[in-house]
Amino acid sequence: MARLKINKDEREEAENNGLNQDEERSLERERIGQLEKQIFYLKADLENFKRNTAKEHTELKEQGKEEVLKDFLKIIELLEKALKIAQEKSVEEAFLEGLELILKECNKILEKHNLQRIPTVGEQFDPRIHEAISVVKAQDNPPGIIIYEQEPGYIRLGKVLKPAKVVVSEEAE
Repeated sequence: MARLKINKDEREEAENNGLNQDEERSLERERIGQLEKQIFYLKADLENFKRNTAKEHTELKEQGKEEVLKDFLKIIELLEKALKIAQEKSVEEAFLEGLELILKECNKILEKHNLQRIPTVGEQFDPRIHEAISVVKAQDNPPGIIIYEQEPGYIRLGKVLKPAKVVVSEEAE
């Protein structure tokens, strides 16, 4: 190991105090130990910075994806409504097939990006993933069961992007 220079003040102090070479070396070793400790802490700080930056980058990237997917959900909902209306009004078969293919492809994109539709009709109402737009008295359903889906909801990687808008049953009197 290369010999570390003691600063001028420390050397003068050592000479003034009549320190011998052993004492000078001891001071040098102490200074080396302090510098090694500083290097250790600086390396740890750098690693923490790299880890935090990578995590922040990933989070920002995911937020960007979520925003795009939310916008895409509006298109899918409109396609579903168009398909439903077209089926009710007996529109040409080719047009219906085209809408179905577009919707199928859109759902593949959602699946590719880990987006799942929130289950609704027949399920127990959960305020974390469902939004009750109405409550109705229902003879054939126990209270708290979803009986109609007004708008679908979606969840991605455990995070609700859009709650499902539903009608919930309540106890009949």
